[in-house]
Amino acid sequence: MSYLPSIPAPRTHSDTEPQRLRDQLQSVIDSGQLYAVFQPVINMINSQIVGYEALIRGPEGSALASPAQLFSAAASEGQLARLEYACREAACQSFIEHSLPGKLFLNMTPLAFTDSQYRDGVTMAILRKLKLDPERVVFELTEKQPLDEFELLTNACEHFQRQGFAVAIDDLGAGYAGLRIWSELNPDYVKIDRHFISNINASAVKREFVRFMLDIAQRIGNKVIAEGIETEEEFKTLVAMGVEYFQGYYIARPARTPITQCPPHLNKAKAVAMPVSRDTFQHTLREVTVAHEPLSPSVTAGEVVRMFRADVRLTCVPVVADDGKALGVISRSELLNTFSWRYSYELHANKPISGFVSSRSLLMDINSDLNSAGRLVTEDPAQNLSVDIIVSENDRYIGVAKVRNILRSIADEKLRVARHSNPIR
Repeated sequence: MSYLPSIPAPRTHSDTEPQRLRDQLQSVIDSGQLYAVFQPVINMINSQIVGYEALIRGPEGSALASPAQLFSAAASEGQLARLEYACREAACQSFIEHSLPGKLFLNMTPLAFTDSQYRDGVTMAILRKLKLDPERVVFELTEKQPLDEFELLTNACEHFQRQGFAVAIDDLGAGYAGLRIWSELNPDYVKIDRHFISNINASAVKREFVRFMLDIAQRIGNKVIAEGIETEEEFKTLVAMGVEYFQGYYIARPARTPITQCPPHLNKAKAVAMPVSRDTFQHTLREVTVAHEPLSPSVTAGEVVRMFRADVRLTCVPVVADDGKALGVISRSELLNTFSWRYSYELHANKPISGFVSSRSLLMDINSDLNSAGRLVTEDPAQNLSVDIIVSENDRYIGVAKVRNILRSIADEKLRVARHSNPIR
């Protein structure tokens, strides 16, 4: 969870207060008064800690004790870059001293790139001094930026990824352009904003939003971290939904000397949570395949045109060779479009239909699972959803599977599994 403020704190009207705060900020940065506390990120699939988010604190009891106060003061005084360098050094130093496992998550505001004191290479110098591998560092970029500052996020992400660091989007969904940022930056991790986690067990709408994020992340290879988990009910709901990575007070509170093992209460709660239900069914094309009389490759194109014109419900027909091997399908729309041109009937009517097999033909084995078939037809933007899938077994034609029946079966099964595995829906 980001420690960065959305906007700098307003200055006081006092003549002496700004100067006092400025001097105190300078002292905190220069004299090493910053310290880090660490909050673990846990993978509940194997109950292992995968890393820690470093949260910076100022001198206790001072006006700069909290990260919000620190960064508001730094933003007001044009000291963001210097403060961030000091924070990174304090966090990395403490991370090494405690021999913490996994990755180190460091917060970073892209606004620091606009600071006149920003210098490239400082972070790498810190890591070299501490002998900390850049591959163990993840920079969290806060998404709470206006749209006109989107370029800052892009530049920050590219800057760190070029140097071998991983990148996370923090507070996904809390800012102005979440989906745009996600799609264009392609981060290694996304952290779902606390808004969607709070009381998710009691909100079907929030659960649908989180399922949406999980589905996108799974397809494009990003890791999703649910942060800000504060109750057992939130945790169990997220486990049941298939979330793998967890962070929050219920997991463990930030500490200067953090835990290094998964807390027992998490495994107990996980054991009574409903099992993961996403994509668990194993139905195959066998269940939606129907026999359909195929065409011989030697049938003329003119005969098939007449067949389509005689039956408006016929959308496509398979073409199968004499040895039983499927060649593909003839698409009604494609063939009739070809024959709609002037003189086309005279040119093509007597040609064998094998020359008109659709380039979009899909051939699959009868034991292929429905999810795979569904992805083939929905993820290819050029795929015609009206073209049936040809189904074979041992390379011999069996029948066809209509796309609408495949998608309907997938939707029905997911609904059934959700109802039985998640009683809070």
